[in-house]
Amino acid sequence: MVTFPRQQRTFKEALLWFDDTKGELCWNKGPTEQLVAEPSETLPQPLLRLVNLHLS
Repeated sequence: MVTFPRQQRTFKEALLWFDDTKGELCWNKGPTEQLVAEPSETLPQPLLRLVNLHLS
């Protein structure tokens, strides 16, 4: 796993990299998915509470 300046994970099926704003999921046998970070205020309140509970 590479962590700076971006994080990278290698799986059997794909390569995933991301930083604070964007990322890519590169499937070995398929398309590359572009990922974009969403601001936390876009989450509905019930979901935001569950995420915060999980992370604490």
